[in-house]
Amino acid sequence: MTNIRKVKILLVQKSLIFFYNKINKGIIFDCYLNFLKVLKLFQAKLTANNKKINDFHNPFYLSRKSRFYMYSNGLNFRLEFLFNEYLLGQIKFDQNDFVIDCGANIGELGFYLNHKHNIKNVISVEPERIEFETLKLNSFYSKFKPLNYALHHFIGEVNFYSNNETADSSIFPNNNLKSKKIKTITLDKIFNDYKIQECKLLKLEAEGAEPEILNGGLKNLEKIHFISVDCGPERGEKNENTIAAVSKLILKYDFSLADAGGIRKILLFKNNKF
Repeated sequence: MTNIRKVKILLVQKSLIFFYNKINKGIIFDCYLNFLKVLKLFQAKLTANNKKINDFHNPFYLSRKSRFYMYSNGLNFRLEFLFNEYLLGQIKFDQNDFVIDCGANIGELGFYLNHKHNIKNVISVEPERIEFETLKLNSFYSKFKPLNYALHHFIGEVNFYSNNETADSSIFPNNNLKSKKIKTITLDKIFNDYKIQECKLLKLEAEGAEPEILNGGLKNLEKIHFISVDCGPERGEKNENTIAAVSKLILKYDFSLADAGGIRKILLFKNNKF
């Protein structure tokens, strides 16, 4: 991709963010989006009501206008970017693989794995209700229904601070947000309930709660081939990263660090058994 093309994509994305946040979230934003579509500066084939993208054979559904900018260069561009951001290019996927997607949002990763590798064994976990309803639509291919829980190290309930416009919802207190109770589930329960003997990939993105989630799956970590973890600075009010805590925990279970990178501080761990 040329530098000119990269700049054009960035300008379109920034303009969509500006229109949504600073000018109007409704009809003016829709008019501007349609203007970009007419000029072919917005590449994704959005339907007239801006509810889904028809770039592929199967439609991909959207939940929030605030995140439309991510699809300005087309759905495939967005999904490949996410796939590579999580450092998954070096994993050899097979259509019979199991994948657990924690922090699935609207199901981009599972949708892409099905599109690219015909994977149907995807268990998606998403605590946000609106995103979860969209996730269900985008998980049509999966043998398993998505789970509307927060993954944790215990089964019960936690306070959940919703900030879904920016996909930054968290179990950690935020003075600017109201909390609500949400049910929790553990990785160990998922492995037991679905009788998973091997899991090719655990993708983990939990706004700083990654150590708690891993601690809820210690009995089954040995069954996972790869763990891709977003360890970015999102834990608590101090916005601490979880690199040290996550690495210390996973490396104890005979994993090695296969790759690392990106602004989001994503780490890819490989199980030495496989």
